[in-house]
Amino acid sequence: MRHFQTLAAACFTFAVVLLAPAWRPACAEPPGIYAGFNVGGSDWRRQEIEGITDPEHRRQVLDRIGHDEARMVHAAGGNMIRTLYSADALLGEEIRDLLRVPGEPWEPGVKPVFRATIEERLKRLDDSYEILGSLLSSIPEGKNHRGEPIRFAALDGYLGGIERFNAGLTDQSQRVRVLLTLICRPPRWIIESPGKGTLGYFRKPYTFDTVWERFVKMQIALNRLVVRRYVTDCSEQRGQTLPPAVRAIEVVNEPDYDWIPDEMRIEWSYHPSSNALGKYITELHLMQIPTGIGFHRAYEVTPWGHQPQDAEWADEVEPVGVFDFPWGPKFDWYVRCFAQLHEHVAFAVRDESLKGTEDGRPRVLLVSGGVTHNNLDYLIRMYRANPNTFKYIDRIGIHPYHWPRHDIFDTAFISDVPHDNWRRVSPQEYARSYFKRFDFLEEFAALIREPDETKSFGMSGKRLWVTEFGIPTKQIGEANRELKDFIKFIRPRHGPPIESAEVRTWEDLWEAFLRQCSRRYLEDNMVDAFLLYALRESGAKGFDLHDDDRSNFAVHHRDGTPRMDAETYKHVCEFLRSLTVPR
Repeated sequence: MRHFQTLAAACFTFAVVLLAPAWRPACAEPPGIYAGFNVGGSDWRRQEIEGITDPEHRRQVLDRIGHDEARMVHAAGGNMIRTLYSADALLGEEIRDLLRVPGEPWEPGVKPVFRATIEERLKRLDDSYEILGSLLSSIPEGKNHRGEPIRFAALDGYLGGIERFNAGLTDQSQRVRVLLTLICRPPRWIIESPGKGTLGYFRKPYTFDTVWERFVKMQIALNRLVVRRYVTDCSEQRGQTLPPAVRAIEVVNEPDYDWIPDEMRIEWSYHPSSNALGKYITELHLMQIPTGIGFHRAYEVTPWGHQPQDAEWADEVEPVGVFDFPWGPKFDWYVRCFAQLHEHVAFAVRDESLKGTEDGRPRVLLVSGGVTHNNLDYLIRMYRANPNTFKYIDRIGIHPYHWPRHDIFDTAFISDVPHDNWRRVSPQEYARSYFKRFDFLEEFAALIREPDETKSFGMSGKRLWVTEFGIPTKQIGEANRELKDFIKFIRPRHGPPIESAEVRTWEDLWEAFLRQCSRRYLEDNMVDAFLLYALRESGAKGFDLHDDDRSNFAVHHRDGTPRMDAETYKHVCEFLRSLTVPR
């Protein structure tokens, strides 16, 4: 979920299931709609575990949190929770620090990989090659590169709390299930490795291919362990006697936001003025997204970001439709790498979940990486780069936040305005009018119905999971106070007034959505899960779940009480319950 200006949080989904039968292998379960909330990762920043360093103590606290959040989801009408996990959290901070660019974009002196010296880049690759090699030997033994046990305690605690809540339910068909979402940032030092000639000149024992292979194999090995611990061998490894809570695994959150070159980003870019008017369609400021192919375009810096230079002369470009737009070989390289990782992790999870089954049916559903909004463009490019990228996937993940024309007040969630022309419009127009439309998910449904594998770009017969959807409040706070004269605001109905010419009421937007979207509409468009972002406020800034952030998507306060007025909250819960009713 981006474009309501999230920082790096896409992790708090509250979900409901239209159908919640007794646990059994995935393919034996009749189709239905899951519904619920995003709730954050077990190691996500939470007030309750701040300062707790003892792993067992953290596990106990997270067990209580998991139980409490499962109770909240169930009470609101949901039966699914989306939560996150990552190699960083399981293997240690060194893995995160090894593969990421050091420092944060706003810190002085921080630079992207392409501005690092060759010596800096080679040092990173040396360390990556060595540590990844160690991990390939140690992960199958349940250890990290230092020989320490993999840090499963936090995830054990959180999932254990959900399973403990399920054990207390009279009707086990109402259990709260879990969608585990893998968080995997691109290892930019590896992806942007120097070429074979340079590595050979410096007598390195590796090439890009060999380092990248180790990274992919590391993710494969770790995700196999995750499936064993939380799905197939949970009784032996965790003492869990009930059916496991994990129902599905999502292969990387919002790849179209993360797995692109730094030069094509705005948020979290380490060098935002590079390629200032050539940003990819997932980015925030429409005028920085190209309309066509042209020479270097002059720009100026404004309070709302880099913009085309305000001048009398025309900035001519050659128009090109988004479907065929050439973003360049570096962009294509990033997509190619992710498409390959996506295929291999999906295969490993499916293969592991098949072991020990009597009927040959996998025990978890595989969901493709949930793209920002309805970014069909990136998924199609994944398929073009690797026709097997969706081969082992059951569901296509999307985040259809509604923000057409950059208008957060728009209430035409499902409209009669046609959207079948999207392939021919420019990238900027696609970002403006199409993929930020909620009902653009109908284009995914059309591809899913297409029986020809090639024409459907590998999505034929997969069905859809909305792994994030929400409507935020947007009040004056630390993040936007200086821009208050340029932006629109959304306030709770009973919240304090905002002195601005453009203000709407949060509950009015929610009611408009609930009047238009129904179970029938979702079923007609192949949607099998609908998860709200997000269950409750984090209590920490930087997650778009706090009033001092740019937006606050939380449905509940920290204590579980609703943030919206009673009548609208009742309607939200009724909507979720309508999805969980068996067919």
